[in-house]
Amino acid sequence: MKRPVLIAVALTLVIALTLPAASVAQEEVTLNWLEWWDPEFSVETMDQLVAGFEEMYPNIKINRTAVPWGNMYENLVTSAQSPTAMYDVVGMEWIWMTGLDKLGLFEDLGPWIAQAPEEWQAQRVPGTAVQWAGMTEMIYWYILPYGLAYNIDMLEAAGVEPPTNWDDFVAAAEALRNEDAGVYGFAISAGQNNSAVYFYLADLMQQLGGHFLDEEGNPNFTSPEGVQAMEMWKEFYDAGLAVPGSLAETHTSTREYFSTGRIAMIWDGPFIGTIAHQVNPDMRVAYAPAWQNETGGYMWSGSGLAMAANSEHKEEAWLFLQYLLSPEVAVMMTEATSIPYGCNVVLDEVLATSEDPILREIPAMLTQDPEYNYFQQPIPEYETTHDTLMLAIQEILAGDKSAQEALDEAAAVWQEEIDKVREE
Repeated sequence: MKRPVLIAVALTLVIALTLPAASVAQEEVTLNWLEWWDPEFSVETMDQLVAGFEEMYPNIKINRTAVPWGNMYENLVTSAQSPTAMYDVVGMEWIWMTGLDKLGLFEDLGPWIAQAPEEWQAQRVPGTAVQWAGMTEMIYWYILPYGLAYNIDMLEAAGVEPPTNWDDFVAAAEALRNEDAGVYGFAISAGQNNSAVYFYLADLMQQLGGHFLDEEGNPNFTSPEGVQAMEMWKEFYDAGLAVPGSLAETHTSTREYFSTGRIAMIWDGPFIGTIAHQVNPDMRVAYAPAWQNETGGYMWSGSGLAMAANSEHKEEAWLFLQYLLSPEVAVMMTEATSIPYGCNVVLDEVLATSEDPILREIPAMLTQDPEYNYFQQPIPEYETTHDTLMLAIQEILAGDKSAQEALDEAAAVWQEEIDKVREE
């Protein structure tokens, strides 16, 4: 699956093709990079990636610090509070942005992007530069649609075609359910805030033509589309089509169910194939064709990169960021990790011609609702807002409150937290 050798062969061309020489000091400089990708992409792949940059800029050394994803935020807080950055370049998630912005972590990348070569700028997928507080604080490195993945062998054995809309999905779940064997078509992970909010409410309401936030960044999930989405999930849940206990399930547990054949379908990012193969190397996983309900819209997110405002080596840090975000690196990392990186050449050429049953379906997911594909509005007080909405979703599924009532109450909490930031 991973092919780091490809990186070693071709990275020597990257800077010459896309990154012109910059007016940086020629004395040796060490950049510190904090990231969580070594165990996900392999140490060998990451070593080759860094080696390619250092070969072209012999005076710039990259000191890579890999920590578990769950430890990233505390390390970023420590670096932001230091007089001098402990880390010059950092891996970033949009869910961390508002808290770290208050600590002054971020260098505004907008001016740096504006000075980059036009061909480099033209290759960036629109919407991958994420803004907050009037600054571009991170850029998505790779981009992820959340789509319906399925176990090819389980569907074939049941004579079920891959779903292409909600009705197909419900019918497939009914056909795949075998309660005596403890096998189901699907599991709802309503016990984890991000999966409950985005994989179920946000994705389905976008399929129905709605949008999770309005144009001003206010909560819009109380709209008719949001209410309809939750009522549809409620009917699905009441019909017994999900693994029992869904109100407490986490997405980690549903991934385990999928990887071990207890469920046949899962709503997830394209990395689900790699995750499943770690448990069952022979498992065949594919994305269902791009859905068409009303708009056929999809929720996209991703993980990205940022520069520390208190870095002492910003010129060199930007060269490294520009390298990581270059089209050549994007192509090679897509091939090495089976995750789409945020350059147009990846969408237009690599994915469009891919034989990978997950990657080949991704371009159509992006083009159906391009204006609203990316969820890139950072939300203040992430835990408070998302836990509140997760509990509302549980109340709806349990029948304790109507969809409209529960969503209205959650939206009030979201609006309060958003308004607090605007008043600061």
